[in-house]
Amino acid sequence: MILSTNIAETSLTIEGVRTVIDSGLARVAGYDPQRGLDRLELMRISKASATQRAGRAGRTAPGRCVRLWSQQEDRAMPDFETPEIQRVDLCGTVLALHAWGKTNPRAFGWYDPPPEQTLAAAERLLAMLGALTSEADGRITPIGTRLLSLPVHPRLGRLLIAAAGQGLLPEGAAVAALLSEKDIVRASAYDPSAMFRPAVQASSDVLIRLDLLARAEQDRFGPGARSLGVDTGAARQVARARDELERLGSRLLPTGARPPARRSPADVPDEDALLKLPLLAYPDRVARRRGADPDAAVMVGGGGVRLARESAVKQAEFFLALDARQDERRITREALVRVASAIDVQWLEELFPESIRRERSVVFDSQRQRVVGVNAVYYRDLLLREDRNAPVDPEQAQRVLAEALRPRAAEIFAADEAAANWLARLALLRQAMPEHPWPDPSPETLGELLASALHGKKSIDDLKGVPLLQLLQGTLHYPLDRMLEENAPQEIEVPSGSHIRVQYAPGQPPILAVRLQELFGWTDTPRVANGRVPVLLHLLGPNFRPVQITGDLRSFWTSIYFQVRKDLRIRYPKHSWPEDPLTAKPEAKGTRRR
Repeated sequence: MILSTNIAETSLTIEGVRTVIDSGLARVAGYDPQRGLDRLELMRISKASATQRAGRAGRTAPGRCVRLWSQQEDRAMPDFETPEIQRVDLCGTVLALHAWGKTNPRAFGWYDPPPEQTLAAAERLLAMLGALTSEADGRITPIGTRLLSLPVHPRLGRLLIAAAGQGLLPEGAAVAALLSEKDIVRASAYDPSAMFRPAVQASSDVLIRLDLLARAEQDRFGPGARSLGVDTGAARQVARARDELERLGSRLLPTGARPPARRSPADVPDEDALLKLPLLAYPDRVARRRGADPDAAVMVGGGGVRLARESAVKQAEFFLALDARQDERRITREALVRVASAIDVQWLEELFPESIRRERSVVFDSQRQRVVGVNAVYYRDLLLREDRNAPVDPEQAQRVLAEALRPRAAEIFAADEAAANWLARLALLRQAMPEHPWPDPSPETLGELLASALHGKKSIDDLKGVPLLQLLQGTLHYPLDRMLEENAPQEIEVPSGSHIRVQYAPGQPPILAVRLQELFGWTDTPRVANGRVPVLLHLLGPNFRPVQITGDLRSFWTSIYFQVRKDLRIRYPKHSWPEDPLTAKPEAKGTRRR
């Protein structure tokens, strides 16, 4: 009998096997994006693998296979396994191809070509690790050659190379083991939030774990270590991995040299040098804390991360997200980070000068409402710092301000009373007298018109000196300019001799708000647009409040006026309220005639 594992899929024939018990599971090589390393993951097998396993029971005689899954699960199983090259990190493979002279892995004769994004990610990481001269068609470097001599992932190899060169091989091996193995900090099986919580803030969760590992070893991985929140089984595995990595790293030392003695984290002479080691291995995990939310950060590449409550790295603006755990169930889609390590931004410029980019630009600052010069420094696509008070060339400032204000041009003209009135008058005539070639004040046209007047301007406040009305008037040429004044007059003379301002608004009839006594003897409603549009009269009482709104003045005099006269003559006895308003003399003042 065989309790089936992947060995049952080989061509090996074992005499006497009559029964196979198949769990339907297998340890499959994959990629762990949380650690940036390859991993073995327990996964459901394919139908093809299940058929292959069942065949073990019938090699030499009839047999049987017991499958430990339901028919429904069987129907959901994939037909074939995903090729390993489609699901693993190819960083080491791409490095080997470059060592063989294959500077373009895409041209290699793959049996199953890997995904383009996998190859691109491998080249990008190798270039950041210093193993290739560049991402595209790069050549292998001396560091890359040394990485090939180490049977570990290039990330860990780069860390060991740096540690060996600085006399920190024991500490570097311990850091590499902590980053590559299961976390030694135990989480509660019943309450995932009840994880180890450091009592104080620290610069690195890695340093805390180094200290916990040392204390667990002193306690021989006993109850004292468990009381500190240490997973003693994981700690033993980390210790074994550390010893093996230290042995491998000794190859990097000069001939005859011996690794330095192990020290406690507190005894390391240069903590900064120790904290640079994870950065060299994970240069793609740099994150910058968001100002509005101290637990949230943005990582290189634009991904969002959030520090877990148990992380001790609470103050640093820049840190490494060393175990960014992506949980698709989270609403924000942010990766949760339990293990972080603070970094100094100067380390990025020191260790990765080829990834530092400096940009100078001129932009419109929406908060300050002005054009500003910006000097920015980036680590790849992550903003490190910026100065938003750099000098600005006047011509460039004009272009940027114009670009920013074009979409707001209609709003800017509408906010200017004189300009808005002129536009409303023009809109009235475009509708009432369409036979004339009136210009179209579209938002695009207004945007270009505004842009033409921004010479020497840098801010919204500078618009106060721009004569918006004159800009608009300049678009009307003779005789349209004269026709506008005649057919959409700004003022209308009323019988009292007063010149009353006409109120224009888009989509509404023009309004003349005038005191009733000033219109005595006026029988017909005034009109504009060559007599095509009647003016809406707001007839005001002595208190300058409307007593009637009408577009038919004659009808008002012959009907409604008498009710108005009756209501107001007692309240305002000093004002004229004639019985026949059509023959009465209009008055500009409120004093009653004697």
